[in-house]
Amino acid sequence: MGSKKFKSIFGILVVFMVALVTGVTVGKLYVDSIPANVVVNMTEAELRDSAAEVEKLVKRSETSRPDSFSAVELYQIAEYNFNKKDAFYKTSNGFAKNMVGAQTLRSYRILRDGEYLFDNLSPGQIDVVTRIRHTVGTDLVTRNTKGVWENSSKQKGIFDTNKDEKYTVEQYTEKFNAHPLSCITYVISSKTCPKDSATRVSKTNDGNYTFKISLSGNYLTAAAVHYSYEIFYTSYGLLTAEAKRDTILPAWRDMEITVVVDSNFDFVSIDYNERYYVNTKFGYQAVNDVFRDEFFFDLDKIPSIEEVL
Repeated sequence: MGSKKFKSIFGILVVFMVALVTGVTVGKLYVDSIPANVVVNMTEAELRDSAAEVEKLVKRSETSRPDSFSAVELYQIAEYNFNKKDAFYKTSNGFAKNMVGAQTLRSYRILRDGEYLFDNLSPGQIDVVTRIRHTVGTDLVTRNTKGVWENSSKQKGIFDTNKDEKYTVEQYTEKFNAHPLSCITYVISSKTCPKDSATRVSKTNDGNYTFKISLSGNYLTAAAVHYSYEIFYTSYGLLTAEAKRDTILPAWRDMEITVVVDSNFDFVSIDYNERYYVNTKFGYQAVNDVFRDEFFFDLDKIPSIEEVL
């Protein structure tokens, strides 16, 4: 049996199993819970608005205020600007809850002087101590999931480079469904966000601009087209052998993000509240992630790579 057909059948069986346990109606749950690589057979590029359309928005932003755009348009402009940065520091902090317990979510991504570093340092049911490194312009990506804690406070990991996994950029992108420098969680576009999914953009007292986007069903599954893989590999130690073998991705319920953008059309922060199911050794678990991304672009606020190694 082909893997996609298997995953389709498995997804349907899971729907009925979770419905029996939770009491959620099968029709609603079916829409919200089949894995991304089953429901949406599209590439990330196909789920995005065209580069020409986004560039038109960016051009218009040069003479407009952020609140003259829709939420989805403003998000795309800020993401475009983020992807053009030569340096950034992006931190993530929060927690994940399921029926077994809670997991701290803590990570940071740094791009500076052509060097990219992503450290995920999240203690909990499974201690996640992972690192990804890449030098811009080269074809080597290293990934190390065998880190250990440097001290009892679990604030910093240490990594044996002999345990690095090595990939070309193409190999990494194929396995993890995203370029190593893909740092924005969801694919937000007119194709993944129905018109009623976003609030109006409003100006805050501190001069920034904010809005909310809420997604569920196939729209959320599409928006999480590469984020699903990040969750899959982060949760790897908790998954069943079957889930690992067949790359059974999270089954999405719903999410809401609250986005803050400054007057320069740069991200300030994104707050996430998301719910999904994962197939773990403890049973099919409902997970609720609540965390915040914060963005820093001034060099005096960006650590050097050497400071965190």
